[in-house]
Amino acid sequence: DLFAPGVSITSAGLNGGTSVKSGTSMAAPHVSGTVALLLSETPGASPATIATTLLTRSVVGVLSDTGDGSPNRLLNTGATLPLTTPEAPTGVSATTPTTTSTSVRWTRSITPSILDQTVNAYRNGALVRSIVVSATSTSTTFSPLTLGDSYTFTVQARNALGLGAASSPSAPVAYRTAPSTPSSVTATIVTSGDSTGAGRVSWSVSSDGGSPLLDQTVRTYRAGVLVATTTVAGTDTSFITPSALDVGVAYRFSVQARNVVGSSSFSSLSNSVTRTVAPSAPISISAALRTSTTARVTWTTGSNGGSALTEQAVNIYVNGVFLRTVTVGASVRAYTTEELLVGRAYTFTVQTRNAVGWSSPSALSNSVTRLR
Repeated sequence: DLFAPGVSITSAGLNGGTSVKSGTSMAAPHVSGTVALLLSETPGASPATIATTLLTRSVVGVLSDTGDGSPNRLLNTGATLPLTTPEAPTGVSATTPTTTSTSVRWTRSITPSILDQTVNAYRNGALVRSIVVSATSTSTTFSPLTLGDSYTFTVQARNALGLGAASSPSAPVAYRTAPSTPSSVTATIVTSGDSTGAGRVSWSVSSDGGSPLLDQTVRTYRAGVLVATTTVAGTDTSFITPSALDVGVAYRFSVQARNVVGSSSFSSLSNSVTRTVAPSAPISISAALRTSTTARVTWTTGSNGGSALTEQAVNIYVNGVFLRTVTVGASVRAYTTEELLVGRAYTFTVQTRNAVGWSSPSALSNSVTRLR
């Protein structure tokens, strides 16, 4: 009924590889392939319809030496090759990611007979992956995204001649989150310089969420009560309170970090710090003869400087000249002297001590004198 290519056809070899063969065994596959194409166009076509279409589409009168009685018809698939590769898809965009994936969307190429499409993903300008999707697709999901990196996408369509030009790139998108919660929040007391007595807080932020920190917030707790909230600009990871901490009161701190996406949760509270100083001088120093030969000195302690007293000292003066110091326990508030010298004027001062050091001496007591 018709002729098909069957001379010098490259085919599969018997033991692998290829071989060049001729004959109806080569022509028949060409016809079978054309039948498959026709069925793809009209899946429900009957054998008779397929046979008629093969004859109708065949090319007449182009063969020579066909032999007497043979029809001069050459098999023709009816398919035509495109003249160029496809035009580029348009409108490529990517959704702003809130997780490690993004949805890429586009408008398909207007060129017909597209076989498939390729989505190209670029991270910080470098191609990291190409994804092949169907000819009719207009979206795909790309993952995983690396925190903080910038991603753009292009799309290409492919026909029988190959891949067409790439689309214009999408606008860049980046996966970002709020910063991680600050950790290792540590508090100390400043012991020198203009900020002596202030609280110093330091911390670390393990991740900025892919976006630079804008600021950080420090909460100050005095005896368990929130008393101040301070904003620290930029990426600083330390803070000094603007004034000295109250003596003898426990302070703790908590920190929150913020970037363009949002704020972290507040950190756990820092360790507790308490400012301590040397005690203040005792007050109300009073001396009186206890017996005819001894005197009793009493006093009231001042502030303990935020740290428990460890000992006290009674300084004894005779006629205004320092005689000696007697050390007494931290809880003592009175001291009885040894025997006084007759006719000498005795005065006294008292000092207290804590873990930081000694207070200054109290004011001098009144004078007492043994008369006989």
